[in-house]
Amino acid sequence: MHILKSQESAVSVVFLPHNINQLKSTESIDQLFDSKYDQYVKSKVIALSEGEVSQVSVSKDDHVERVITVAIGHVKDFKVSVLQRAIQYLVAFLQKNNITEIEFYIDDHIKSLPQFHKHLAISLLRHSYHFDHYGYKEKPLFQLNVSFQQPLSNDEQSEFSVGLSYGKGIEHARNLANIPPNILTPDYLVQDANHMADDDTTVNIYQGQSLVDLGAGLILAVGQGSIYEPALISIDYNPTGEDEAPIVLVGKGITYDSGGYSIKSKTGMPTMKYDMCGAANVLGMMKAIKQLKPNKRIIAVVAASENMVNAHAMKPDDVFISMQGDSVEVTNTDAEGRLVLADSVFYASQYRPKCILDFATLTGASVMALGNDKAAVMTNSMNKSVQSIIEQANLYHQTAWQMPITDEDRKKVRDSDVADVVNNTNTPGKALFAAAFIEHFTESYPWMHFDIAGPAVFDKDSHLGPKGPTGFLIEPVLDFILE
Repeated sequence: MHILKSQESAVSVVFLPHNINQLKSTESIDQLFDSKYDQYVKSKVIALSEGEVSQVSVSKDDHVERVITVAIGHVKDFKVSVLQRAIQYLVAFLQKNNITEIEFYIDDHIKSLPQFHKHLAISLLRHSYHFDHYGYKEKPLFQLNVSFQQPLSNDEQSEFSVGLSYGKGIEHARNLANIPPNILTPDYLVQDANHMADDDTTVNIYQGQSLVDLGAGLILAVGQGSIYEPALISIDYNPTGEDEAPIVLVGKGITYDSGGYSIKSKTGMPTMKYDMCGAANVLGMMKAIKQLKPNKRIIAVVAASENMVNAHAMKPDDVFISMQGDSVEVTNTDAEGRLVLADSVFYASQYRPKCILDFATLTGASVMALGNDKAAVMTNSMNKSVQSIIEQANLYHQTAWQMPITDEDRKKVRDSDVADVVNNTNTPGKALFAAAFIEHFTESYPWMHFDIAGPAVFDKDSHLGPKGPTGFLIEPVLDFILE
């Protein structure tokens, strides 16, 4: 998507309430439709049921102008989720009619939505997203060019720019998640991270012998069945250069998950390229942070590995030593995500962080509990911070639900006859067990765990954009970091 100055060839786009009388003034709307607004509505040229998109040809002086209307329902009910759906239907209409240049007419009734221009930018980028890197059929690339009839104020321009940064971060996360797993290997994630290095950002890569020297026994265990070496990636954004306590974002980057010797079924195997969506989201957030340039230290930690089967792969009953030093009995090789996260959150704890936030497509149990459209959230202490993120997530129409970790869950983690802890349980509450397992390695630093196994990928178009990876929770977490 490109942002342009006002273009004569652009088609005007206006958001209309269900009833024009809800507006304090209708003068500008009348002018836009050459005083024929009521006539268009009565003749049903303009549809006003929420979400409907109409196109009108308006005669003005010696020429005809096209105006696209998007119905938003009652003004008092206008919120971010309504805007998301409005942009979803608008972009679909533009693509269908091959309209690539639009000029928004933003009336005061729309600006009443807090940070409207930020949410507009995010939604435009979400819904105009496409991934066709490996297509073999020639097809025209839909490139949306956007301008505004009224010049944006400094505050509005700033909001819109922030929204674009959020949107670019989401786009980056979705691109990474969409790349086929024979191309997106742990090395690919390493290269992606290395591109972020600059004067404000230090990238450290632990791979091969350096990963062995680090003592990342669990990351190494998960990756030992693959031809691709696993890696621990650290991206340290520190514009002040001070040794301050950072916020650390941790992402599960299993670039493909066969399940290992606890192998997945033939129906469970497809889509396992998406098992790195947690890492993709973290890298997308770091891309946005690099553009937004907050004056605070933020670190991303990504565990990149492929969980495959060969003669060297880990087996049920194996025992490995974690970076923390505890021994871990592996009774299920398909419970590999918590293993790489265990080493990762312990590594994060060495920075003495303000807090650790980890993101992972971790358990089918969270999907069974909450459905495909909600994330499960667990924490060891940060109830106010969790509540803040959950409230912001609801604002973006992305539902997150807090679930408890109990002493009984922690006890199950230690229920091994041969090691300090075990990576799996066959009792109910497996999502809570997985969270308790990760918590064991946090060194008691404030920590939040986001299990996005359900909403990381949608199988159809939605308010978050085209089907596929969603970049779920990127916006509310960025809000949390920035505020």
